[in-house]
Amino acid sequence: MDDVFKDAMKQIFREASPDLTQGFKKKMGFIQDQDKHRKSTVQKCLDGMSETPPLLELLVAAYVVNGGIFFKHGESETEDLEYKELMEEMEGLNRPSPPPARSTTAPTSPDNLAAEEV
Repeated sequence: MDDVFKDAMKQIFREASPDLTQGFKKKMGFIQDQDKHRKSTVQKCLDGMSETPPLLELLVAAYVVNGGIFFKHGESETEDLEYKELMEEMEGLNRPSPPPARSTTAPTSPDNLAAEEV
């Protein structure tokens, strides 16, 4: 296992471990629930997977759902940050507004004013 790339290329066609597959499908379900724009894409990936998928199928599904793979060096970090900020802003727009704060003081009425002046 001196060459991690060659080792990965050998592993890619083998069946993914049950734990990896289960965790992957759970994460895909989470994405499906949280990101309505990707719901049908995630479902198509899940439907297209074998019962015991090789690692290659998991990687292809992740690639499709993510809209491609960004390298984590150089310019793509800025793109990832901009995307994250956009998603956070969109989530903020979808959150319901908090209810207005209720006053803890008694409402002012003519009787209360008279009592306070005394």
